[in-house]
Amino acid sequence: MSMKDTTILAVDDNQDSLDLIRETLGPHGYKVICAASGPEAVQVLREVVPDVVVLDIMMPDMNGFALLDVIRRTPSLEKVPVVLQTANPSREHGQRTVDSGLTYMLAKPLDVNLLVRVVKNCIRATRTGVEI
Repeated sequence: MSMKDTTILAVDDNQDSLDLIRETLGPHGYKVICAASGPEAVQVLREVVPDVVVLDIMMPDMNGFALLDVIRRTPSLEKVPVVLQTANPSREHGQRTVDSGLTYMLAKPLDVNLLVRVVKNCIRATRTGVEI
């Protein structure tokens, strides 16, 4: 599977953040699908199983943890790595991240170089069957 076949779902209610993720990951050969809300992401996930989800925690309507719960309860999605991003990292966020079998949590503003490395590590681990 080449990177051109690798799909990233970016979920954030902030268009600038979505643009940053697309502009950061797109040139690395990833197909980036953007959703501006949790409910919109649920619609996308009914049709697409992404290789990685980059997910904002603080969103109206459906926060990132609520969407993460949907992902982890859906058999076809339960093993998809999720990278949470938050402007306000907290001990509770860290605990929920670990408890959900999550791969990474990144602080906003995003370090784009770190985002690329994290996504690459998620994909490599998934394809080799290595637990992160």
